[in-house]
Amino acid sequence: MATVSKHEPRNWDLCKEVGLFGYTRGMAKCEPGDHLLIWFGGRGYIGFGLVTGYARRPSGKAEAPWSGGTSRFTSVVPFKMQLELPNDGLYLAFVNNIQKQTGINTAKLQHSLSAIPDEAAVQVTRQLLEMELGKPSDAEMFA
Repeated sequence: MATVSKHEPRNWDLCKEVGLFGYTRGMAKCEPGDHLLIWFGGRGYIGFGLVTGYARRPSGKAEAPWSGGTSRFTSVVPFKMQLELPNDGLYLAFVNNIQKQTGINTAKLQHSLSAIPDEAAVQVTRQLLEMELGKPSDAEMFA
């Protein structure tokens, strides 16, 4: 799961422009083929994508265009968006710092990139697809 701060919304646009997600806590632990759910602070889950390359150190400002550049962002992760909701995100409620529906702790949202359980990721992805495409009818499921 990748987290975008609501206090730096322009960072998300920059991520998409350069096709890289910046990480500030050492070398990101992900590899090509990993799935990324995108959590945008204040909006919730806004979409998902796919990691397309190994994490690496940014080679310069072009690969770390965010505030702080290469001195703040210690690694970047190449990715490609597969779905992004155009408006509101999927906001799932928290109770005592735990997302009730997925079991995800708010601490995961403060780490920029975090591994989450497959069950939670599948559940959120399914809901994002339903928001974008609508719920499949029973007839469509058996066609």
